[in-house]
Amino acid sequence: MKIFKFSSAMLIIAMTMSSCAVMFQGSKKDVSIKSMTPDASIYINGELKGTDAVTVRLPRKSNHTVMIKKRKL
Repeated sequence: MKIFKFSSAMLIIAMTMSSCAVMFQGSKKDVSIKSMTPDASIYINGELKGTDAVTVRLPRKSNHTVMIKKRKL
């Protein structure tokens, strides 16, 4: 019986330590992007997300492409 209590406690400790970052920070992160150029279009991963300033929720541990284009007048 003592072995079972010890191994279950170790399992709980191991599970909490290994998934700590995901538990407290989540798998996504809010990222804010602001352009100093008025009416600039902001693209993230090829999709238009807005103009001037945007806040998007992006997956962690992934690469993302951010492109800011100035509108032609």
